[in-house]
Amino acid sequence: MKNKQQPSPPGWPLQILKLLIHPNYIEEIEGDLEELYQYNLERHSSSKANWLYTIEVIKLLRPLLLKSLAGTYRMNNYGIIKNYFKIAIRSLRANKFQNALKILGITIALSASITIYQYINFESSFDKFHTDIEHLYRVDVDRIHNGVLQSQKATSYSAFGPDAQEDISGIEKFTRVRIRTSSVVVSKDSTKSTYSIQKPAFVDPSFLTMFDFGLKDSSILQEPNSIILTESTSSKYFGDQNPLGQVITVIHGRYELPMKVKAIIPDVKPNSHIQFEALIPYQAFFPESDWISHSWDWAGVTTYLKLREGVSPGQIESSFPQLVRKYKGEKMEERNMDYQFSLRPVEEIHLYGHLDGELEANGNDQALYFLGIAALLILAISWLNNVNLTTAHNSTRSKEMSVRRVLGARNTQVFTQLFMESLLTHGIAVFLAVAVIFVSIEQIETWLDISLNLSTLFQWHFWGIAMLYVILGSLFVSFDYKLIFNQFQYKHSIQLLNTNSNISFRKAGVAFQFGILLVLIIITWAVDAQLTYIQNYNLGLDKEKVIVIEKPRLSRKEGRKSANAFLGKLENLSWVKSHTSSFQIPGSELGWTGGVRQTTQPKELGQDLYVSAVSDNYINTLGLKLKAGSTFDDIACQEHSHVILNETATRLLGFDKPEDALQTDLINSTDRKQRVIGIIEDFHYSSLRDHVEPLMLAHLPRSLDYIFVKLGEGDRYNQIDQLETTWKESYANTTFDFFFLDDQINQQYKADIEFKKLFTAFSSIASSLALMGILGLSSFYAARRIKEIGIRKVLGANLTSIIWLLSRQFMLLIVIGSALAIPTSYYLISVWLQSFAYQIEITWVWFVISFLLVISVSWIILSLQTLKAASVNPVECLKDE
Repeated sequence: MKNKQQPSPPGWPLQILKLLIHPNYIEEIEGDLEELYQYNLERHSSSKANWLYTIEVIKLLRPLLLKSLAGTYRMNNYGIIKNYFKIAIRSLRANKFQNALKILGITIALSASITIYQYINFESSFDKFHTDIEHLYRVDVDRIHNGVLQSQKATSYSAFGPDAQEDISGIEKFTRVRIRTSSVVVSKDSTKSTYSIQKPAFVDPSFLTMFDFGLKDSSILQEPNSIILTESTSSKYFGDQNPLGQVITVIHGRYELPMKVKAIIPDVKPNSHIQFEALIPYQAFFPESDWISHSWDWAGVTTYLKLREGVSPGQIESSFPQLVRKYKGEKMEERNMDYQFSLRPVEEIHLYGHLDGELEANGNDQALYFLGIAALLILAISWLNNVNLTTAHNSTRSKEMSVRRVLGARNTQVFTQLFMESLLTHGIAVFLAVAVIFVSIEQIETWLDISLNLSTLFQWHFWGIAMLYVILGSLFVSFDYKLIFNQFQYKHSIQLLNTNSNISFRKAGVAFQFGILLVLIIITWAVDAQLTYIQNYNLGLDKEKVIVIEKPRLSRKEGRKSANAFLGKLENLSWVKSHTSSFQIPGSELGWTGGVRQTTQPKELGQDLYVSAVSDNYINTLGLKLKAGSTFDDIACQEHSHVILNETATRLLGFDKPEDALQTDLINSTDRKQRVIGIIEDFHYSSLRDHVEPLMLAHLPRSLDYIFVKLGEGDRYNQIDQLETTWKESYANTTFDFFFLDDQINQQYKADIEFKKLFTAFSSIASSLALMGILGLSSFYAARRIKEIGIRKVLGANLTSIIWLLSRQFMLLIVIGSALAIPTSYYLISVWLQSFAYQIEITWVWFVISFLLVISVSWIILSLQTLKAASVNPVECLKDE
């Protein structure tokens, strides 16, 4: 039998060691490693001995043992780096103005870009905190009538979720969510207090296991009399008392139920598209005995599905048409309707939803796109400024660099010196930018009305991006220096460098810089004009001086009594011009009724109309214009039996003229008959992003949620105080919740207003950076040509010719940049305006005035620098010649 071969250490670690370690140390190190390997081999297995051998090799890769990158001789690397650092600091001190401009420009650019990064990061993070987010989808519905798309809704039928789970195997869970304002009666110390709860969420028990809101026990919501409160809601109702086990009364619709507080969960994160104050079992207020609990006719809930592992949304969507035909096919054929159900990933809802019935206002993906571009452009401008200013300054350092070469400095060492200087500049700027963000975070949030999160600054990927920016920026600038200093020739080593190397790049950079500046100014002007247009647009209703008061949900008897008392007392307030009530508010989501048609028409001609329940005096209070017929307060109307249509609705229902619809009987899909008594001119109930919808006003003076009060002349604060006093006389122990109608309507444009503020702010920053670049370059070139200016003055040149001589090149670059910027800005504005149904026209005035503004400000800066140089006595600048 042969003896087992003696194990030997792995060869590759030793090869790496020989490659990197200085030859003088290899023999001694190799022997020590061999002894250590044999020692470990006697005590451990061969695999562990190999592993320990590799670790010891790695430990020996120390700076003092390594070869020099340039050869085999030892170098004092620490001393070289220290020297580079000292020279970099001296260079910063020697050129305070130029370096201050560079650091200030990079700091401003980084501060703006970090702010944009935080905002984009927040807007993009919605709902991603849920564990199973990749399996969660919302059901969206497209309603199509006679082949024409009528609506796209985020809400679906209450029966869809349970029926889909039963019929389609790939669905693991479903939950339904309905959020509607309710009232809560809380008893404390023998006192009953009534609160308006804005966002109670009526959900199925599976809601807690599908989503991560701090509680995974679905059994709590299986008890119909249970309620879960958020921490802030609990504090509002119970203060410091323990709320668990307390009983509160929740009033919603026709139901008034006692609910026991079973759990407290953390407040909903701001980056969730589902916002709520309390969770209530769906079956508590939508019991199985109620037809809407499981209906293919009532589409008032938001439905979410969790798909099984390995099941794609496309597989599930392919089963939807068969499911819909099974439960709704007969009615679809009867009305020639089609319903296309689709799945939208929950993580995409906030930015890409934008459907009727969204639970919360959506973000603006287009705005994020523009802001991202703005951040990149701001960084690009700061880089160009840094390159131009530093390159221009270092072109005067020919003597220093030539002496370095004479003493034996290589290209890599010159490059490293310049890289170290740029690295120091960028490092200081990054530190200052982060400090600015920390100090001004609250002011930025208040000014721009956005949510930022400082935790972003502690994430590894943020600092990874920051370090990448610093290194790439430094390399970019240093590489440009290297191109310049490679032009040196030893025979000119002591002469002042006067090279035009890389001038084309700098010219292109300046032109690009001003092109960006002009694009940002023009887009800012267009955004401001569009938002001013939609905010001042004549909506067809009078939104000014109208206060909207939210009524608490009380029992029908008590609610009607309190409402009548309050409305009666309003009549005694002389400054109240009029008042009315409504189930919805302009600017909010409208309900709809389906299958509306003339009684003489077949069912397939039925149309879907948006509907709002209102009381008497609604048209007068909101300033709507009656085109024909009567208003509800002109005749004795019966509830539900009389309606008023807008002009769009009359056209949709087949009337040639709006007046032809008067006294016509209509019928809907539930065979309810209603008579048209009036026609109003079209007005904008929703955002100007959408066209005017067909609207029906139904007369229903009872059980309406909002009271509208039209104010006359007088002190607003005093009027509100009187309203609150009158309210408390009629509604004991209830909160007085009100808002102005114009504020509610403007909330539709919150995302656009945020975008306007952000884009205006960052456009201003970019403009400042571009002008700082002009200031720095003009001051440098004026200083470089000061002797030329002195000679020209001696020879009789006037100030105007000198200014033109030094500024004409900049003016030409501005014109070139503008020629490229104008078509670019026109295209970007056109894309942005496409999201508005009502939009301004793009006018040439923006382009002309923006161009004149840029060229005028630039001319002023250049002229001031030239005047400063020209004011120097020629004797002073020519005395060394």
